[in-house]
Amino acid sequence: GIDEGVVIDGYTKINSPGVMYFPTGDTSQRGRGRGVFVANAVSPTMSNAISYIDIQSSGNTVDFGDLTVTLRYGAGGSSATRGLSGGGVTPSWPANNVIDYYTLATTGNAQEYGDLIESGSYGKACLANSTRLLWCGGYSVPASNNTNTVSYSTIASLGNATDFGDLSDGSSYLRRYLAGGIQSPTRGILVGGYSGSAYTNSMVYISITTLGNSANFGDLSYTAAGTPGASSSTRGVIFPGYNGSNYNTNSIEYVTIASTGNAVDFGDTAHTGGYGQAVSNSSRAVMGHGITPSTGTNYMEFVTIATTGNASDFGDMGVHTGDSGNNNNCSDSHGGLS
Repeated sequence: GIDEGVVIDGYTKINSPGVMYFPTGDTSQRGRGRGVFVANAVSPTMSNAISYIDIQSSGNTVDFGDLTVTLRYGAGGSSATRGLSGGGVTPSWPANNVIDYYTLATTGNAQEYGDLIESGSYGKACLANSTRLLWCGGYSVPASNNTNTVSYSTIASLGNATDFGDLSDGSSYLRRYLAGGIQSPTRGILVGGYSGSAYTNSMVYISITTLGNSANFGDLSYTAAGTPGASSSTRGVIFPGYNGSNYNTNSIEYVTIASTGNAVDFGDTAHTGGYGQAVSNSSRAVMGHGITPSTGTNYMEFVTIATTGNASDFGDMGVHTGDSGNNNNCSDSHGGLS
């Protein structure tokens, strides 16, 4: 009278008359796929708005809530349950050092988490796995004060950021800002950005699970800043950036995270632009476009990470458009969590 057999719990389906497909991952992982865009506006406009999408479907952004601070050029990342947003330019310069947090599975306003190490720094890039978020580089006035510092937060707790190491390619230290970020559970890669006051095509990697400096990974095919990145646990996708002379780049490139080497052509986006935002789950990357030479855009496009090819239309970003949210985005199922 006691059932001691195997219990199958969750959605199942028959793929063919001879094969069953069983659910993968635990129940907390199944059904995830929320991507969040933060403080998006056309510079110099600032915003505190948070919006979200369901990555596995398509459609327009939906209102999530608000940050505690109105800003532009903040940075953010997440675990599977909690998102963080830190830094950025505020109406009362210098840039703020506040870190906010919000719960990804719900909607509502953010709450204060703690402070970054530096005050007056913005345009950081973030790398995250399920436990730790790294705050990388940043811009300060004057540019000679740009930081090569990497600090980290333990996402599940509250408190101030802690020193992690420095940005370096192994031979020199890099004062980088407005780079893109991609990650696996163990490794993060920074792509493009400004190095000092010049655009760069270099990529560096860092071990998220330990403390220490970054090292050289390879190069993009072009120099650019505002290059939004997204990833599965094995492959990183780099969407178009801005190179100082035009916004006409629509090239998508990719890297294999566990190796090193130069980026490889993936395909093209239908629309040009720079300084966008990108979010991903384990199979799909979605980019919200930033700005064109004259205005903000509200296009979103997506690609399937494991393949190559051109991007397809996803939906619109509503009122949350522009370049101010570059790098301030996250999801509950990105490559650092897979």
